[in-house]
Amino acid sequence: MLASTAGKTHILTKLIPLNIGRKQLPALVRFNSTLQVPDLTQEQAGKHASDTVRPIKFYHTKLAKNMLLFTKQNIPNGLNTMSNIFKEMEAKGVNYNLDTWVYKLQFYALRKDNRRMLNTFDTILERYTPSVDVFNIVTKALSNQGNVLEQSTVLEIMKAKGIQPNAITYYNIIKTLHESRNIEQALDLHDKALLEGMRPNALCYDHLVRLCGEFDELELGWKMLQDADKANLPLRLAPGIALPLLRSAAKNENLEVVNGILEIIQRRNLSLPDDGTALAVLNFAGNIGNTELASNMIDSLGQQGYQYHEQHFAPLIQAFVKQGDIQKAFSVLEIMRSFSIPATKHTANPILESLDGNLEQIDQAYYILEQMQKEGKEVDTIAFNTVLGACVKARDLHRSISTYQEAAKLGVKPNIDTYNYALDACLLARNRQMGDLILTHMKEANVSPNIATYTKCIMLSCTQSNYEDAFLYLEEMKQYNIIPPRMCYEHLVRKLVRESDPRLKVALEEMETFGLEVTPFLRSYIANKGRPQSSHNKQPATKS
Repeated sequence: MLASTAGKTHILTKLIPLNIGRKQLPALVRFNSTLQVPDLTQEQAGKHASDTVRPIKFYHTKLAKNMLLFTKQNIPNGLNTMSNIFKEMEAKGVNYNLDTWVYKLQFYALRKDNRRMLNTFDTILERYTPSVDVFNIVTKALSNQGNVLEQSTVLEIMKAKGIQPNAITYYNIIKTLHESRNIEQALDLHDKALLEGMRPNALCYDHLVRLCGEFDELELGWKMLQDADKANLPLRLAPGIALPLLRSAAKNENLEVVNGILEIIQRRNLSLPDDGTALAVLNFAGNIGNTELASNMIDSLGQQGYQYHEQHFAPLIQAFVKQGDIQKAFSVLEIMRSFSIPATKHTANPILESLDGNLEQIDQAYYILEQMQKEGKEVDTIAFNTVLGACVKARDLHRSISTYQEAAKLGVKPNIDTYNYALDACLLARNRQMGDLILTHMKEANVSPNIATYTKCIMLSCTQSNYEDAFLYLEEMKQYNIIPPRMCYEHLVRKLVRESDPRLKVALEEMETFGLEVTPFLRSYIANKGRPQSSHNKQPATKS
C-alpha cells in the first residue's frame, strides 16, 4: 500500500478527440478501453437524462467535459461537477470499469487529495493491469508534491508488473529530483533509462542539464546538451535549458564550452542569456581579454530590451586593456556617455592599473586624449582622471601637476576625483601652496569636497609646521554631520605627539566619542612620544 502524501498537483493529461454533440473536444486517453462514445444530439441527451440508469459512457463523457473545464479553462466548478457525477453514479449503482477509476484517479490528483488518489491507485492495481499512462498520472501528481520516495515505489510496482516506464515517467521523477537538488539520483536514473533503451525527452534533458549547471558538473552537462542537440530534440520546449550551464562555463573560464553553448542557443533559437548570465559571461570575457565575446553579450542584452548599466561596459574596458588597446578602452567610456550611463573611476580602474608606474605608457595615454580632442571628440573626464591618477601613482609630481593644468586645454570639466588626485600629488610633495590653489579651483567650480578631500587636506596640513587648518577641516566636517575617518585623527594625533601639543587629549577624546579605535600601534607611538620603538622593547611575534 502506498503511503499517503499531500502537495501541489497539475495533472498530466494526454489528449485524443472525443465527440460531444457537434463539437470536437479533447478527452483523456482511454486507458485499455474499447468503449466508443457516439455523438449525443440534444434529443438523445434529453432521453438519457430521463433514464433511470444512464449508460456508463454517458458519465464518462460528462467527466471528460468537466475535467477539461478545469484543466484547460481553469473553471473551478468543473471539479465540483465531477464530484456530483461520481455521487450520482454511486447512488444509481453504476459499476465502475477501468476508465471510471482512471477518471477518479485524476479527479483526486486535481484536487490534490493525495490519500484518496493513492487509495484509488491501489484499487486499480488490485483489479486491473493498467497501462504506463496510469502510472504517469500518479508520478506526475507525486512530482508536484516533491515526493520522490513514493515515485520510487511506483517504479518498483511497474517493474513487478512488467510495465516499462516511458520518457514521461522518467521526466516526472527527474523533475522531482531536480527540485530537491538530488543530482546523484537524477544522474543514476538517467543512466538507467539509457540502459533500458529509453531516449529521454527534451524536458528530461532540461532538468538534467540545468542540474549539472547548478552543481558545476560542466563536462557532464555539456555532453548532455550536445546529446540533446544531436538527437534533434525539440529544445524549444525547454528554451532556458542552457543558461545555468553557461553560467557554470563562464565561472570556470571554459571558453570552448561558452562558445559552444552560445552557438546552440543561437542556432536553436533558445532563450538568450538573461542579465545575470550575461554579466557572468561579460566578466569572464573581461578577464581573458575577449572583446568579441564581451561585445556580443552587450548586443544580446540590447536585443532583449535590457537597460544598459555601468557593469555591462566595465568588462569590455577590461578586455581592451588586456589586449593593450587603451584607445578603444577610452572609446568605451565615450559609448557609455552616449547611452547616458555614468562611469566612475572604478569603471576605468583596469586602465589605471595597466598604466601603473610606466611613464612611457602614461604619456601615450595622454597623447590619445590629445588626439581625441584634435579630432573634435569630447574627452571623457573619467579618461582624463585615469591618466592623472596614473601620474600620481607613479609619484611623478611634475607630470601630475602638468596633467592637471591641461584639463581646460583638453576641454575637460574636472570633477571631485580630478581635484582629489591633484591633492594626492600635493600630499606626496608636501606642497601646501599648490594644495591651497587646488582648493580654490574647487570653490570656483562649485565642486563640494567629500570625505576623501577633507582627509587629504588634514593629512597635507599635518606635513606643515603650521597645522591649524587641520582643526578647521575637522570642524567643517562635523558641521556637515560627517564623522571624520580614523585616518584623519591618526595623522593629527601623530602630529600633536611630535609637537607636544596639549590638544592631543582632546583629539583622543573625540576619537572615543565617535567610536574610533585607538590602535595598539598608535598607543605605542603616543607612549614613546613619537620616537621609534627600540628593538629590545618590541614584543615578540606570537604564533598564529
